[in-house]
Amino acid sequence: MGNFAPYQVFSFMSTKEIPYKRLIRLALLTTPLFALFGSMPSFFRQPFNNQPNGHLYMIVMSFTILFLMTALLWSTNILILKFSEHAAVLKKNKLRYFTSALLAILVTLIMFQLIKLLFAPPPLPAAAEAIRLRSPRNLFIFPFVQSESINLIVLILIEVLLLQTERNAIQQENDQLKFANLEAKHTLLLQQLQPHFLFNALTTLKALIIKSPDKAETYLNKLTAFLRHSVNTTKNVMVPLSEELDLTTNYLEMQKVRFGEALHYRIEIPESIQEQGLVPIYSLQLLAENAIKHNILTLASPLTIKIEANIAETSISVSNNLQLKPSLEQKSGGVGLNNLSERYRLQGKPDIVIKKSPQEFSVHINVCKQ
Repeated sequence: MGNFAPYQVFSFMSTKEIPYKRLIRLALLTTPLFALFGSMPSFFRQPFNNQPNGHLYMIVMSFTILFLMTALLWSTNILILKFSEHAAVLKKNKLRYFTSALLAILVTLIMFQLIKLLFAPPPLPAAAEAIRLRSPRNLFIFPFVQSESINLIVLILIEVLLLQTERNAIQQENDQLKFANLEAKHTLLLQQLQPHFLFNALTTLKALIIKSPDKAETYLNKLTAFLRHSVNTTKNVMVPLSEELDLTTNYLEMQKVRFGEALHYRIEIPESIQEQGLVPIYSLQLLAENAIKHNILTLASPLTIKIEANIAETSISVSNNLQLKPSLEQKSGGVGLNNLSERYRLQGKPDIVIKKSPQEFSVHINVCKQ
């Protein structure tokens, strides 16, 4: 972005939608401002004939001329921009600038001829006429210098707006590519169904079949529901909070069969937010899985996972008592949390909030409205 050549800007815009509505709004805003500031010297200039209405006439005429000139210059440049979409020869900025400068001179000539026909200036006395005739350079060159100056400012404003539109388009495209890449990786992980998770689940199921067939049947039902949900929702980015809670509950129940009383969990989410809220798929399940994966679970020191809504019901926290495994004590965050944070950022939602104390670890995620 830092070393864009001028011709590259319009080359890019020729393949994208040019913001004509924004250009027209900018023209409507700046035209009276240019006319006002350009006519300010007339407020302090004394007319030649010193007539009572001569000063007012000079101010009105100056404002009118500059207003018409600026409006015509804006219209001319927007039409050149529109025409250059279909004329390959005008797609280079240098030629477009040169064409704009020539047309600005032509517009000034035509406009002054029309003003002479439509408005008759007040008669000047002989002394004033003599002064006017002795100063042809100021009287004839200054309007063209003024028109070219206004035209230059108009061109700069157009290029600034095109650059801003281009950068916004590139940023949006980059975000879409990042989001697509992130979702592709996420979908791949879901399709692979985390082999280590399936291996642990099947190993646990095999042990339960031998020791406790009733628990094995319950465990298998939870595993089936979890896998069915995984297959049916792999293409979704956001899911209803109620569905995500069902999935997370199935996952935690499976882990309780595995760890027994070494694992406790509590879910306190009002039904109102469950019915109306949306969260990224596998967000709560991921946070619960991280808590189990990173902490020690024993009967003497059970792990307690709490899933709660805040008072305003705009976010959900997943927290657990902190008893990290020795190999993870020096690590903070991870791929899963970074992935979840990036998914919120790319959707323009508030980022996740991570809080850690010696006794507790918690992650707060935003709940979107349906």
